[in-house]
Amino acid sequence: NPKTGLSRLGAIYITPKYRRLGLAFKVLNEFSAAYPTIAFIDSTNVASREMYEKAGFMKGKYSIGDGYEGHWYYNDLADLILSR
Repeated sequence: NPKTGLSRLGAIYITPKYRRLGLAFKVLNEFSAAYPTIAFIDSTNVASREMYEKAGFMKGKYSIGDGYEGHWYYNDLADLILSR
């Protein structure tokens, strides 16, 4: 987003054959190292929430919109504070 300077990471989909190999974690780490990153994780998506937290993302404000419930995740504490 040119206004905020943040990049929103969408779904990282790994086909079942290649899951549990750390590929999504690697993509997340490489992307977020290059760009200030935010992501919205649905409240029912436990695997994604755990992966983002393992990668050092901080859980931000809770949101309900467009039929989805969950939390925003931030890889930079300043972005988390500014979002509140």
